[in-house]
Amino acid sequence: MSSGAGLGSLLIFALPLVLLVYLMMVQRRRGRAVSTFQAALAIGDEVVTTSGLLGTVVALDDAIVSLEVAPGTVVRLDRRAVGMDASSLPLLHGNPAVTDGTGTDGTGTSGTNTPATNTPGTDTPGTDTPRTGTTGAP
Repeated sequence: MSSGAGLGSLLIFALPLVLLVYLMMVQRRRGRAVSTFQAALAIGDEVVTTSGLLGTVVALDDAIVSLEVAPGTVVRLDRRAVGMDASSLPLLHGNPAVTDGTGTDGTGTSGTNTPATNTPGTDTPGTDTPRTGTTGAP
């Protein structure tokens, strides 16, 4: 009876350790892949930074990468800020709602961003119009 209890407590101790070792191995593998990608950057590559900025590499240095994010707009970033190749993003290639604005993604929206309007005199929460009589001042 005590050997079964010992095996159970060993499993309770060993399973979290196995999980931690597995997670560390996956993280190390991912880090190596990103380092390899950053070392192989070339001018003309479309990339995404770790903060989500999309651009085309126009100049490279040992530590600095220059990205063209719009025609004539070049930003300089630390090379470590480049996270992945832009061609791996599914939303950029083949999503009709993003490319042509027809809203064929099944959401019922037109795919265009229309700004919210704030009609003066409306008392709707979340609008910029202040409510009258609710200041609480004497």
